[in-house]
Amino acid sequence: MKSIRILIKIIIVITIGILYFRENYTINVSPSIPMGIYKKIKIEEDLKIGDTVLIDIPKDIREYMTKRGYINDDIHYLIKKIGATSKDKVEVIDNKLYINNRIVREIPLKDSIGRQLIPARRVQPKENEFFLLGDTNNSFDGRYYGTINKKFIKYKAKEVYLFENTRKIVRELKKELKENEENTTIGSNYNINANSTSKY
Repeated sequence: MKSIRILIKIIIVITIGILYFRENYTINVSPSIPMGIYKKIKIEEDLKIGDTVLIDIPKDIREYMTKRGYINDDIHYLIKKIGATSKDKVEVIDNKLYINNRIVREIPLKDSIGRQLIPARRVQPKENEFFLLGDTNNSFDGRYYGTINKKFIKYKAKEVYLFENTRKIVRELKKELKENEENTTIGSNYNINANSTSKY
């Protein structure tokens, strides 16, 4: 009976932990923004260029992305960065994206498997609208779906832990292990040579 009560307590603690994580954090698995764990932050001030945000994907955009296989059916949110606000000048000239008269990105006309991509017709944000960008040139972002209304932007997002850090740690550990193995081999060879010399 006691073991059952302990098990129930463990389940309750785990459930609370999961609910807390889902309420306050999100995981980004899209390479268009560094993949990892992000903390959701309430928007309490005006958004500006460079802010990382969590958006509730508008239905038409989500359907298109799902149909193309860019996201899974169960994905309803994306993390992108504010590329421009209504105070900025955004235009497309010769398949290049200009923000405030500066080339920011090129606009690929085909996706990674060669399917046609159609650039957005309207890219200039109006009041309470934003133009969103990913970090990579092949990101599916505002270059193709245009501006996003503020109501779809649910939170700012702050990096907590990037998966790239794990890969770096693994690479460093592998490097350290390799160096230790090499040092051990050198040490063994030295001992062998030393023992051989002592016989003469």
